[in-house]
Amino acid sequence: MKYIKRFDEQHVLSVKNPWAFLIVSGLKDVENRSWKTNYRGKLLIHSTQTPIKFNNYNELFTPDQIKELQDNNTNFNNLSNSAIIGEVDLINCIQNSDSIWAEYGQWHWIISNPNIYINPVLNVKGSLSIWKY
Repeated sequence: MKYIKRFDEQHVLSVKNPWAFLIVSGLKDVENRSWKTNYRGKLLIHSTQTPIKFNNYNELFTPDQIKELQDNNTNFNNLSNSAIIGEVDLINCIQNSDSIWAEYGQWHWIISNPNIYINPVLNVKGSLSIWKY
């Protein structure tokens, strides 16, 4: 008798870089969305094909965020795009987070246990909402 191992589908969220990188590196503890989710559990982070373009930190980040990035010697060179770059645990979805990454008027997806993949899963096409891989 031949046994075939079944791999469970994983829940995935597509996020533009540099946000995706900041999430899996453990610097960004909140993902901001206009919609809430009831899903809780492991969430793979997919970096979209097209990152956000910016010339300097001041264009994209608040002063508190810039300080955290500088304190952690954050480097945005050589980020992988169109790839599953890591995973986190989605533990809550609220609207009143006090994280420096929380945006007013958005749902704050509270994430923990970030894990950046040394070898990202390359050439993955993303999707809207939470999708399965």
